[in-house]
Amino acid sequence: MKFKIRTRHQGARFTVKYIQKYAKPGSMRSTIPKFDGTSDWDYAKLVDKKLEQGRAKGQQRLYLHQIVAFHPSDAHKSDQELLDIAEESLQQAMPGKRHFVMSVERNTEHPHVHIVVALRSLDTKRVHRDFVDYIEIGKELEIKHGLYNADRTQKPSPYAPAPNTVQIERRTGKKSLKNDLKDKVATALETAKDTATFLDTLDAFGVQILPGLNASGLYGASFALDGEIFKGSQLNISAKKIKDKFSVDPFFLLLMQDAEKKAKAYAEKNTLEAHGSKPNLATNLRNRTLDKHFESADDKTYFYKNTNKKAFNYDAEKNAVAFDHSNYKNIKAGMQKMIENGAEKIEASGSERFKRQAWIVGIQNGYPMADFYQPSLDDYEQALKTCMNEKKREKIKEEMEKQKQKEREKQEQEKPKNRMKLKI
Repeated sequence: MKFKIRTRHQGARFTVKYIQKYAKPGSMRSTIPKFDGTSDWDYAKLVDKKLEQGRAKGQQRLYLHQIVAFHPSDAHKSDQELLDIAEESLQQAMPGKRHFVMSVERNTEHPHVHIVVALRSLDTKRVHRDFVDYIEIGKELEIKHGLYNADRTQKPSPYAPAPNTVQIERRTGKKSLKNDLKDKVATALETAKDTATFLDTLDAFGVQILPGLNASGLYGASFALDGEIFKGSQLNISAKKIKDKFSVDPFFLLLMQDAEKKAKAYAEKNTLEAHGSKPNLATNLRNRTLDKHFESADDKTYFYKNTNKKAFNYDAEKNAVAFDHSNYKNIKAGMQKMIENGAEKIEASGSERFKRQAWIVGIQNGYPMADFYQPSLDDYEQALKTCMNEKKREKIKEEMEKQKQKEREKQEQEKPKNRMKLKI
């Protein structure tokens, strides 16, 4: 038997409604009775109400959705037997009295029990936050009830993506940028015998390493791909792992220092630069993203407020912004700084991903932009979906219609012209 655990903040009614989907008489068990004639939705709302009534002050996660999966060879066991085993596992994992709903599903080759259980105990009033060793619980119950002994000897790779990410990738048919980067860095680290080979492999993959160096050597590392930067810790590849493998290499520090210089040049690739200049006396300098979320002591290096995390560098002479890493918020702040200083049009240079994000920021906020990016209809859809300003939404719709018209005209031009058929 195996366990899958998900904690939830709210919305138990949707989960409870879902687990009743395949329920048959005798395949459910609950501390909250369901009377004859009660619809699945009404019962789900009742359970949700009971759980919300038990929420402690300041409690965030309200309930746990657990799936206890059994091997196909255990499918001969009755629903009641599976419910008994699931309830026993619940008591071991979360001792005490608490509201729960259980339902057996046999819609796959692996029979499984869904459990929705409140995290707050009815008797002790404590919210369950303890670590639970579900592997040990599974082993014990397999022996006790004569269940199939699940193979747990093969541990997952530390570089393996999260299960939810795998599901998204299967659904979309595309690997996420983060997982793509994770695979490439892990491959480079595992296959390289020395620092030079490691860096060459990363370069061949199109990955830029951004090392952090101080007097004691390498203290951190980030990695960039297609204009996006991730910390090594986000990829499960720490600076310690890199040092442990290559620190005996006499060229390690020298090559990392060289990589650090390249990293600074890489950071300057994603930039915004002003075209033209005009007086901007009527600029509203209140309630801007720049003022609310960023700060600078010298009007050059801007940090996220109340942190030591750098957001971007501003060059007053060029009226330009260079990003170490870019997201919607700091691109918007950079554009506001440039407009404050009279930018007539804003030009973006760097990766296509960066230019697309800059275009979305510009069109959603009505900022003047040069023709640095050719948006697709999908880009317009994305900009429209995330724009909160109704006037700007109307403007995006107008631009989107123009784009549609251009594409229709292009399709018409590409159609083969009718040829006259000559009779002989």
